[in-house]
Amino acid sequence: MTDKPILIAYATRTGTTREIAEALGAGMARRRAQVEVKRMEDVDDLGRYVAAILGSAVREEMWLPEAIEFVRRHQEELRKIPVFYYVVSMTLANDTPQRAQEVLGYLRPVRALVEPVDIGLFAGALDKGKLSPVIRLMLTKKGFPEGDWRDWDAVRAWGERVWQLLRQEEMSGF
Repeated sequence: MTDKPILIAYATRTGTTREIAEALGAGMARRRAQVEVKRMEDVDDLGRYVAAILGSAVREEMWLPEAIEFVRRHQEELRKIPVFYYVVSMTLANDTPQRAQEVLGYLRPVRALVEPVDIGLFAGALDKGKLSPVIRLMLTKKGFPEGDWRDWDAVRAWGERVWQLLRQEEMSGF
């Protein structure tokens, strides 16, 4: 890889998406990649990165507003580097092909701006004690189960896939 780092940026409400970003970063670092894991709101200059892995939790069947705004604001720079998206959604706690297609649809707003090289879909963790009463009630009505539904093997496997795709991109000169 080049001397430029890989950006892993995330938007989260309860920390679940941050923990997935950190796991992806740790996997890349084991490959001796330079990686910076940051909240999206803490990223200003994308010109210093060789690639971007962007992830967000889901609210109301789309990425968090700050994640969508991040892609909108930086779309020109993002089109110049390999971009990967990941979604963290409790909809995937019951992982079926139909649910995966539904969650892919949550990315329509950002995919219209910048099409990614690849997409990771991950179930999240739900601790209703960390949520506002309104969100807690909404999730209870939708039947989302409390607990940690993240599949860390799937996170690591997708991180490895991203690494291999980046190596291929590097070989082809981006």
